[in-house]
Formats: sequence, C-alpha cells, structure tokens
Amino acid sequence: MNIDIELIPSVKKSSIKQRLKESLCKCENVKGAVAYWTIDIDFIEELASVLKRDESYYCIDIHSPTNIDYLAKFKHFGSNILLHNYEIKINSKNYELEEKKKVSYLLHSKIILFEMPDNNVEIWLGSHNFTQRAILGVNIESSFIVKSNKDSKIYKDVLDYLTFIKDNCIVFDVNDVDFYKKLQGQQEEDSAKWVLELVGKNVDNLVEEKTIQLLGVGNNDIGDTLGKEIIIQILDVDNGKEYIYEAKIIQAGEIDPQNPKSLEIEFSARRYAVRGEDKLPYLKQEKEIDSAILIKHNYFINLEVTNLVTGHKIYVKPQRGKSIWSDIASSPHLERMNEEDIKLVFKDAGKPIKRSCKSEVKYKEVSLQRIYRFRSEIVNYLLEDNITSSNNEKMVKEIERKTILIKRLLKPMNKDEK
Repeated sequence: MNIDIELIPSVKKSSIKQRLKESLCKCENVKGAVAYWTIDIDFIEELASVLKRDESYYCIDIHSPTNIDYLAKFKHFGSNILLHNYEIKINSKNYELEEKKKVSYLLHSKIILFEMPDNNVEIWLGSHNFTQRAILGVNIESSFIVKSNKDSKIYKDVLDYLTFIKDNCIVFDVNDVDFYKKLQGQQEEDSAKWVLELVGKNVDNLVEEKTIQLLGVGNNDIGDTLGKEIIIQILDVDNGKEYIYEAKIIQAGEIDPQNPKSLEIEFSARRYAVRGEDKLPYLKQEKEIDSAILIKHNYFINLEVTNLVTGHKIYVKPQRGKSIWSDIASSPHLERMNEEDIKLVFKDAGKPIKRSCKSEVKYKEVSLQRIYRFRSEIVNYLLEDNITSSNNEKMVKEIERKTILIKRLLKPMNKDEK
C-alpha cells in the first residue's frame, strides 16, 4: 500500500493550529505523547472533547515547563491525561548530567496518532511540543504526517510505542495538583505571594481607609517591588483576630536628611507603620506625616489596600524535597539500553533514574495569633520608632523579622475550618 507523507509546516506558513483542528474534527480517537504541554483548554477547543473519548489519551512529561493547572482543566473536563513521572539523577562525571546542565525530563517523544473513520489513520511525528510557540510557529519546528490504515505495520508500531509510554505513566489526579507542582519545584516561586506582616488596633476595615504608609529604618528591601500586588497579614492586638488583605505598592521613595527636598514631601493624614531594624511593624492610628516624622526614617512606601480576603490562610512554601523522588532498581529507559551505553552515559552510578513517590503535601500554617499572648508588651515595644529594650526574649524572638516581605502561599481553608 502507498503511504502518503506530508511535511508540516511549510516554509511560508509556520502555524499548524488549523491543521491540528482539522484532524481533531475528523478523528474518532487521538492518542499522543509529548514532552511539554503549556496550552490552556480553550487554545484548541476540539482537543479536550476528543480526549474525553474512551480510547483517547495523552501522555505528558511531568517536569517544567508543563503547566499543571492547564492539565487540571483538561482533567476536570473529562480528558484522559497521563503523566510520565521519572527523573534522571545528577551525575558530575557526565557533562550532560551535571547539576547546572541537567534536563530532568525523560519523555521527549512528540507523537500523535489520529484514528480516523474507515480504518484510516494519521500519524504525526516530529518536533512540536504542545506549546503556543511550537503550534503557532514562533519556533522553527518540523513534523511529518504519515497517512495510512490500521492494517499497516507503521500503525501497529506506533500504537505499540504509545502503549509502552502509557504503561509507564500515571493517571493525572486533580487531587494531586499540589503534589505535581512540588515535583516540578515550581510552587516555591510561581504560586507564592509576597506577604507583609503587621500588627495593630482597629484593623478590620483597612479597605475603607484605602491607603496606609510604611516608614523604614535601615535597608529598604521592598523598594524594587513598586507596582506589585502583595498580601497584608495583620493581627489586631485588641481582639486577637487576624485579617488578610490584598494591597498594591503605589509609591516609594528614599528619605535623606542631607537632602531637604526629600523632607518636603507632604502626605495627607493616614495610618502608618514603622519598620525598625529586624522587627515586626506596628500600624499606628491615622496621623499627618510631616518632616519631623520623616527625618527619623530612610524611606517611605505607600500601600493601597484593595480587598479583604476571607476563607483563606497563609502557609509556608513547601520545599522540593528529595523524599518525593525515589531511587528505582530498574526503569523502562534502562531496560531498552545495552550495558555499554549505560556505562557510557551514567558511568558508575548504581541507580541513575528516580520515580516520583506520592506523598501528601503538608502545609505549615503561618499565623500571627501566636504572638497575641504578648499583646500588652508588644504595643509598648513596637510603638517606639526605634528599637527599645525588652527582657522578654520569647516575645522579641517571635516578632523578629529579617526582611519586610516574605514569600508565602495563600490557600483556601478546609471546609471544616470555615
């Protein structure tokens, strides 16, 4: 039988999106494997629907830049999504596996098998990942489309290969999204938010007060975040309640006693907090901030409080621990290699490949309520613009802060906590 082979894209037209949509609309099922998946569910609307069919599935490598949240949308829709959850270990004896150069993923195939009506098939083989850059033609990519039928050897070979990949994947579970992110290591930065911790009185309605100011003594470790959105976590020392607000840094500047102009800045009456050397800022009552106050500080920051956040808590970022990847005696990758090639690549490494070991992602809550027991002493201690002494070492340690902003996770409460 003649086999029809097509090269995509052409030299003059780089996008393959429309060609993908055409095959998805015609096919009965689709099976595939890819290294990177960064497309959202509405990028190619037909894809999620076809992947809901019983005989359809897609295998994706779990490592970054694969977007776990986008895959979760496909899974919620009912699509059959699987993850290849193996990782290669660092090996300083091989240039490709050194820590700074190592690429962790082990699924690099880009195969799509479209099973068409009338026993026909389309087999896509090439370089395209499921990313906008690849599909829309930003990258220089190339793939072949082989048109054949289910009686052909190429169909059977491709089906066997995709089955082999599928058998070495895990089914995507929407309940494990946090665990998948932890495997990627991306949660530390991508999902975390900058949190500013404060204490004060009458802090249940900062949105209505609109703007608060932060005056700093010492290093300005917040100035480069101008325009960024942050979270304010604040404890009311009167009622012991903790409040979480969304805010935006709208203005920042240095205060230099040697430069009189920096002391001529005028601010309307507003609440303000003083950030001293390594201690938690206390939000004072509304007051006009004049030069007599400004001269005592090195910088100012104005925050617009935009929203009260309810039903959420703040947690420490879980770290990407070694315990979530386990050494394995053998793997499908090694079983297909000959001994000489294994020695060449991995040298003397005994178990060079790891597989994810499912574990619950445990979050440590960050609450300012633990310092409420010191409330009477905290008020006196923090109201001073400069450091004062205290004999209560426990209290001093609890309110010590090396930086103003801390990366934290903001997550919804469990149903039984609300």
